[in-house]
Amino acid sequence: MRRIVSSLALAFLLALPVIAQDTDDTASDPGPTLSGPLTVVTVNAWSGLEAGGFFARGSYEESAAREFRLGLLADRITALEPDIVTLGEANPVDGMAASFSEALGMSAVSHMAEGGVRIGPVGLPTNLREGDIILAPDAAQPSFAARRTLVGGYVGRTVSLQTGATTQVLGAELVVGGRSVYVFHTRWFASPFATRDDMVELIEAYGAGELASQELIDRMDRAVQGKERRLEEARRTVVTINEVAGDAPVILTGTLNALPGSEEIAALEEAGFVDAFGAVAATPARRAGAAAASTVAGATWDPGRNTHITRHGLGPWEDETAARIDYVFVRGAGVEVEEAQVVLDESTYGVFPSSHFGVLARITIPQGGTP
Repeated sequence: MRRIVSSLALAFLLALPVIAQDTDDTASDPGPTLSGPLTVVTVNAWSGLEAGGFFARGSYEESAAREFRLGLLADRITALEPDIVTLGEANPVDGMAASFSEALGMSAVSHMAEGGVRIGPVGLPTNLREGDIILAPDAAQPSFAARRTLVGGYVGRTVSLQTGATTQVLGAELVVGGRSVYVFHTRWFASPFATRDDMVELIEAYGAGELASQELIDRMDRAVQGKERRLEEARRTVVTINEVAGDAPVILTGTLNALPGSEEIAALEEAGFVDAFGAVAATPARRAGAAAASTVAGATWDPGRNTHITRHGLGPWEDETAARIDYVFVRGAGVEVEEAQVVLDESTYGVFPSSHFGVLARITIPQGGTP
């Protein structure tokens, strides 16, 4: 018996150089790689679910309408010929990662952001498995890089202990032009805006008798607390990216629910991030009322046009505000933005692909050596 074991061990050892040689041959031929200017598309895919519900969350859409809308979203994204796609508010995240991977011919990195109280497939609410998705072609060799909770309860891949709103940042590592490039996606907390103009409007409404004193206090409190939470989310987003990506080129996308020029956005810019749309737009937009929505450059939340918002009363904003709250940011030496525009903003048979419009950015990243 000992001779048999020794013979098998010897045979295994003799085979090792051959195995190693085979592995080296495979590694020396990585196949097609991703290079050149990158077209990045990001959109909040909209879960279509109501905020409340213990056993299950209510749905704004019938299943057939939701299926049509998501099919429309996939078709419209495909037509843009993107290299990188990020989706927020995808529910169920695993199912949508699989279906969009197939539709776009890409590989997906995804993670649940909100799952209620859940262990594996069993949980409450039963229909909540919402998360974020990063998609890229196989040529970019996409791989999971990081996932961090920004604010809220514990949410893992199969276990969730979340009773309140939870936000995350998800990261993937790609190989572009022979170097590592990191793509991060996030969605920050939504609340009424807390700009000086917003506070003045509330006080004026109170003075005109349109708001009771308690309602004034409640609205101002929601706005200020929401802003403070987003500032904390911004800080933790930057810390996570710095720890994971270092000095490598970074693309950051997401629904940040903050206006250009706000303190939350300034926190990213102070960390070296460049707002792609703001970098190329002639007049960077903050927001405007519905009557002027068509003139708001870069508005991705537009009650004046997007019928999902008005039909279902979506969003935490009391008025019909059109605003730019979805972004593509870039950071890194030599990284340049060639173009940025709002996309996915046209309806088919009266149906928009999402409650948010998307953002497309074309980005140039200097080539490097082997990552």
